[in-house]
Amino acid sequence: MPPKSNIPPQKNTLTYLITGEDEFRKRRYLDRLKGKLMGKTADAFNYNLYYAKDSAAPDIINFLETFSITGGNRMAALIEPETFSEEDRKHLVLYIKKPCSGSAFLVMLGGKPSARLESFVKTLPASVARIDSSANKTDDISDWIVKEFEKSKKKISHKSAALISDATKQDIGKTISVIEQVSIFMGDRESVTDDDIMFFLDMPTESSTFLLLDAINAKRPNKALLILKELLKTESNPTQMVGFLSWHIIRLIRVKRMLSRGASKAEMLSGLKMNLYRLDKLIIQTREFSLSRLKKDLQALSETDILIKRSNVRDDYLLEMLVVKLAS
Repeated sequence: MPPKSNIPPQKNTLTYLITGEDEFRKRRYLDRLKGKLMGKTADAFNYNLYYAKDSAAPDIINFLETFSITGGNRMAALIEPETFSEEDRKHLVLYIKKPCSGSAFLVMLGGKPSARLESFVKTLPASVARIDSSANKTDDISDWIVKEFEKSKKKISHKSAALISDATKQDIGKTISVIEQVSIFMGDRESVTDDDIMFFLDMPTESSTFLLLDAINAKRPNKALLILKELLKTESNPTQMVGFLSWHIIRLIRVKRMLSRGASKAEMLSGLKMNLYRLDKLIIQTREFSLSRLKKDLQALSETDILIKRSNVRDDYLLEMLVVKLAS
């Protein structure tokens, strides 16, 4: 949850501009502002979402100036206002300088940093409250995913939610699509499983490796084999998988050793050269493995790598045997 100061107070603020590179975080700020400024009055009559490339400024201004038939505040959200024509920009800036009332709010979400966006921002009056969504570095997107599933009366663990976030690279469109597809696929079942998620994820290798090691540690060879086969089908050959799994376990060993000597997160981030999100995931996973277990698994991977390179046995069969051995 971002600090409350990140969202300016409502008093005397009728226009907001949300900037930053992460579309997901910008949309989350939009949702928070919508709840903060409109409360229970947010409905189809009082709230409209506009895309500048498909809209005209006079239409947006007309909506903001029209009295609400259901009462309460009104709010217009404008996506990428910098793409407006010169004429539309002028109309918009004139309105912002002299808004119609204290109950109509305009929230603009700028696109990715660009010369066009900078030029637009320079035209805005000082009355516009600016929110930098990139300041929210520790925002936990998995919390939002959990709450979205709750809307469909589904329960998902934060660990599984983080898998979705990582696999979709925090793209809000892809994330929403996965949430909707998984919810429909589950039918009447209440609890979301990793198996449900796997049907709809184009998983990057690192996310899949976390999932594979979790299945191995949980002593679920069938699930581990299912994940492995999907990986071999879509992403990697056996040699690459052995290398990536070894690299991942080496990172877990390093994290575990640093934790045992009381290293701070700042020290770990500096020493491991990774972001906080990835470090937190590794820390969570290290709790499931003893140091001796990680070393044993690393040795088994090394032995399998040698067999793949020197024996006549099929590579994928050797890797499957390894996974079954580790998960048994």
